Formats: sequence, C-alpha cells, structure tokens
Amino acid sequence: TKLRARFGRTLTTNVAYTLSRSRDTLSQDGALVEHDATRPENNWGLSDYDRTHRLTTSFMLDVPAIGREASVVSALTGGWTMAGIFTYQSGTPFSVIGNPTRNAFFAQVARPRVSLAPGKSVEDAILGGSVQERLNAYFDVTAFTDSLDQWGNTGRNILRGPSQMQLDLTVGRSFPLAAR
Repeated sequence: TKLRARFGRTLTTNVAYTLSRSRDTLSQDGALVEHDATRPENNWGLSDYDRTHRLTTSFMLDVPAIGREASVVSALTGGWTMAGIFTYQSGTPFSVIGNPTRNAFFAQVARPRVSLAPGKSVEDAILGGSVQERLNAYFDVTAFTDSLDQWGNTGRNILRGPSQMQLDLTVGRSFPLAAR
C-alpha cells in the first residue's frame, strides 16, 4: 500500500507499507539443504529474507522564509529545506543450530538442528523486553537441547531476529549565485 500527498507548496510526503510472508526450502541458488538432504521438504519454512512488516515514510519540507520579501531576515531564513526518511521492518528469521561435535548421527550435517527440550515449545524460547535488555540472551536456550544421535525436531527459521528502525534526516539550503 502506498500513499503520496502534497500539502500546499511546502510539504510532500510518501508512505508505503508492505505485509508479506515468504516461504521456501532454499532461499538462494547454490544453498544446501540443512538437516536431512534426502528430504528437502523438511527444510520448508520462512525464507531467510522474509520481512513480515515494512513501513517506509519520507517527507520534504520547504521551510518558508520569515519576514517581508527582499528583507535581510527573509534572505537569511529563505531557501531552507528539511527532508527525511524513516524505515521500520520486522527482523529476519533464523534457525537454532546445535553443536555438530555432539551429534553422532551418521552423515550428520555441519549445521544440525536442535530439538525442543521436553515440555518446551518455540513460544517458550521467545523472551520479552527490548533488544538492549536481551543482548546477552536474545532467546531462551534452555528451550532447546542438542539432538545427539537423531535429526532435531525443530524447523527451519523458527525464531525471528530483532526488528530494525532507521531515521535519516537532512537540512539544506539553496541560494542563487550571482552571474558575472
């Protein structure tokens, strides 16, 4: 969904929102099937690049001059522009990977998936709070256990990383150069 508007001669805005979901077994050419290569359907899950929500807004404001036209105050305050762009997007999904040296299953891959701990679910692994509060423990690792001598029972990209926000602002001024 996209909305574009101009308010008078001074403000122009754009707003765009995307709600999406992307699923696949491999998110890029040349990628390897994690887990059990003989059953690629077990790799079905959120795409590595999935972003459920994405909001982008931008604006450009021509700041009107203060004072009467052709005055010193008008000359100093005229020609200014302020612009910005704001982006918010959901975090990317990721898989929980176990310790390959503890997995003794024949022909186990180098990135083995873990199993859910007894009595635990994926929802138990999701911790609350801000990203800064969770820097040392983004998700609850006790909700998982190494799969040891079997294929792990967790899916691909079952957790989601932190969302991201970015704001870029600029202030500029235009003025005529005298011709000789």
